[in-house]
Amino acid sequence: MVAQCTLGAFFVHFLCLIGIPSVARAGGPRPAEVTLDPLCDPVDSRNPKLAPGNPAPSTRKMAQLVKELFDQVKPESAAFINDRVAAVLENKLMNTTNTGQRFRLEFMLGIEQTKAGRPDKALNTFAALERLIEEDGGAGANRP
Repeated sequence: MVAQCTLGAFFVHFLCLIGIPSVARAGGPRPAEVTLDPLCDPVDSRNPKLAPGNPAPSTRKMAQLVKELFDQVKPESAAFINDRVAAVLENKLMNTTNTGQRFRLEFMLGIEQTKAGRPDKALNTFAALERLIEEDGGAGANRP
């Protein structure tokens, strides 16, 4: 004959097995505490828990290394630092007197400012380029 067990009886037996004192028999021995297999034990964290906004020393060290490497990148060699390329072009633009070179630098500066997410500056740069072309009559754009 198959023994049938109701859900309530199963739950009471389960609570007795895991050692809930209110359900366990008062006079009987208390069941052993349930423990995990040593392979299943949670691993203690090597790093202490830190509050948000307070990164671990290893994270700070990694961030410093990334910053140092980023600072070493030459702006002309990377497509992802358009703001630094724009700054270099602005410096070159201030130091050039050749009209043809000025046209090229101004145009390149507008493109880099657009890529750097500064369309406002780019529009102003292109407007300045238009004024330069009008003042020069377009003749300087063909000069080297």
